[in-house]
Order: sequence, then C-alpha cells, then structure tokens
Amino acid sequence: MEWQFLDKASEIAFFALDILVCRARGIAVVWTVHNLVEHESSDPQTEISARRILVRFGNAVICHSREAIDTILSCYRLPELDKIKAIPHGNYLNSYSEDPRITQRFHNKFQVENENIVLLFFGGIRRYKGLGVLVEAFKDVDDARQRLLIAGKPFENDIEEWLTGVSASDPRIRLSLGFVPDEQVASFFRIADVVVLPFQATLTSGSVILAMGFGKCLVLPEEARVLGLPGDEGALYYKDLESLCTLLRDMSKDRLAEMGAYNREVAESLDWTEIARSTAETYA
Repeated sequence: MEWQFLDKASEIAFFALDILVCRARGIAVVWTVHNLVEHESSDPQTEISARRILVRFGNAVICHSREAIDTILSCYRLPELDKIKAIPHGNYLNSYSEDPRITQRFHNKFQVENENIVLLFFGGIRRYKGLGVLVEAFKDVDDARQRLLIAGKPFENDIEEWLTGVSASDPRIRLSLGFVPDEQVASFFRIADVVVLPFQATLTSGSVILAMGFGKCLVLPEEARVLGLPGDEGALYYKDLESLCTLLRDMSKDRLAEMGAYNREVAESLDWTEIARSTAETYA
C-alpha cells in the first residue's frame, strides 16, 4: 500500500500496523529474504527501516544460509532472533534436459573447440550484476584459448549496444542476447567450462544453484560468500578487478572440471523434499 500524502516515517508506521493487524486476525506473516534491499532501490535507507519492521513484527523469516542471517542482522541492526531460519535453496536437477543437436549447433555457432576455456555469463542482464567488471577483466587477459559467452536478455537498451560494441572489439567475446528458451539452457552450460556471476549485493542466487547442478565451477566476488556455498572447493573468489584478472590468467580446464564435479555433489544434496519439510514446519 502506498500513501502519497504521508511522510516516510508515517508510511513505515502504517506498514508496521498492517503487519500487526494481519497477526491479530490470525494471519501468519512469513518473509523469505533474497536481498538486503532491492537492487535498484531509490531509497535504500527507508527500505531497510521497513524491512527491520518486517523482521521484528513478522512471524518468521527465511534465509538461504547462516551467512545471510548474520548479514541481515548486522545490516538491519537486530539481535539474534529465533524466528529467523536458514533453509537452503533447492536444486534444479532434471529441470532442463539437454538436446545434443542444440549443443552441437552451439559448438559450431560460437566456434568452441576442445582446447578452449569457455566462461559463461548466463541470465538476465542488469547493471547490478557486475558484467562490466567481467568484460574489462576478460579483455585485459590476453589468452587466445578463452571465450566469454554472454547469454541472456538485456533489460536496458544501452547495455545491448555496449555489449555489441565490446564483442566487435574482441572476437573472443560471443553473444546470445535475448530470452533463453528452456530447451537451450542445458546446452549453454554443457559447452561452458566455468560460470562467472559477478553480481553485487545479493543474499541468494538461483543462478549459482543452477550452475552447480550442471557440474560447473563458479567465479564469484568475495561478497558472494554470503550464499554459504559452494565455498573454496567449488568457486574461485575475487576481491577486485586485479584479482579477477589473476584468476582468469591461471585457469586450468582440469582444475575447473574437478571443482565442477564437487559442485554437482553439493547440488545433489539440496533435495527439495527436505527443504519443503523445513519450509512447511516454519510456516506451521
């Protein structure tokens, strides 16, 4: 509900009242936290204040890792609360089947050979996902074996124009811009050696779980440790542009494959049956 005639403090007070009225009527309020604030929030401080109220007055809060709980308690300046539960994000195993004909077509289309190391950026393309850092690092690393494959739909017109330009300036960068149909998802991951997700300020990532299920090593920013997985056994973490360049220079196909196999095992453990049971218990 939006109250255009109220100041921010009054809006937050009415928000708290809404929650309390729901609870008084016997309606449980359960919140699953994906981000500290919305990625493109115009007023993060007010949003944090509202979220603090939601945690305080709601019945239960679900995060996908213990690290995420620690982060929101610190950011929202809250004490340890029993109502906040850590329930993992489930896997996507068997959600996307591979069509070998599409995989072979992608090998030909993107000119991928066995000796290439293919870095995949996959998913919706938005500013907060940090693609600019990845492209800059990739262009700084002069490795003829490497290919950067960017697959997903840009959500801003200038991003598509920018990507077209960087692809034209570096033939190792290959683009597949637009919505990715379900039948193509597995083939993009099949031709990749490593998945790079340089996103910023998130507490959970379905893309990480998806890549792990396909048995792919990940390259992630240090901030992504808040996800609680896969850890150093399955991901290469970087702090800044320089450390990302170093990671790209030192990549080994064999090591990437070993880390990807570890991630597949972790993904298999993220069983929806147990996650559903834990979620139902939290709501109950």
